[in-house]
Amino acid sequence: MSANYDNPAKYFNNPRYKKKSPDYWIYGLNPVIAALKNKSRDCKKLLCTKEVLVKYGKIFHGLAIDRGLLVEEVTKKDIKSLLEPNSRHQGVILKVENLSNKQIEISLKNFSKNSILLALDQINDPQNVGAIIRSSVIFGCEGVIIPKKNSPQETGLLAKSAAGALEIANIFRVPNLSRTLTKLKKNNFWVLGLDINSKKTLSTINTSGPIVIVIGSEGKGLRLLTKKVCDSSFTIEMSKLAIENGIDSLNVSNATSVALYGIKEQRKII
Repeated sequence: MSANYDNPAKYFNNPRYKKKSPDYWIYGLNPVIAALKNKSRDCKKLLCTKEVLVKYGKIFHGLAIDRGLLVEEVTKKDIKSLLEPNSRHQGVILKVENLSNKQIEISLKNFSKNSILLALDQINDPQNVGAIIRSSVIFGCEGVIIPKKNSPQETGLLAKSAAGALEIANIFRVPNLSRTLTKLKKNNFWVLGLDINSKKTLSTINTSGPIVIVIGSEGKGLRLLTKKVCDSSFTIEMSKLAIENGIDSLNVSNATSVALYGIKEQRKII
């Protein structure tokens, strides 16, 4: 096996896998179960190992019947041959079609008065995007905005990292992020950039009302054009010890979780 593919994320960052495919394999217990429960998801084929069927057969057979599918028993080797290297499939995979695109313009009237949206500014690691989608559901975000270009497509790795949240989150893929943010501002959203270089922290910002948190990619951060659209920005305060030792940032998905938790706690006080 090539050393370049020791991490599934590296495999999917290959330009070949940035092209949208009409269908793909979702793998892992939680992602597969969530996909089978999602009536908006077109499911085509369900494969399980004997070990999985012994332990979870009742669950999978029940869900398969509801979706008009047969559960096919296969070996781990069979599954491995269908997935990217080192995929943690847990003995179950499901072939699915991509979810239908949701239009943010249509959803504008349905957002609550204190809604939180996330906007991802060219975050291209599918594991980070999946983890952020998972956090968005946990913290009650009403949508995740992802640019159509320079962002990962739906893949098994992204779905696995989202741990089932991909099936229930509102994902909006947009052609132009800056234009979408501008439109949201016209609809009373306050746009906040999570920026390591900002002088402000969450404690100094009013986060009441509908807001969009814009998150940049690791290393590059927010693009200049995106920063210009933001109404304000904030950073996550680091300890003196971390700063003195050159540890000045968190992984982007961790930073997103910390920010969302901070906003939720702040809103309890306001």
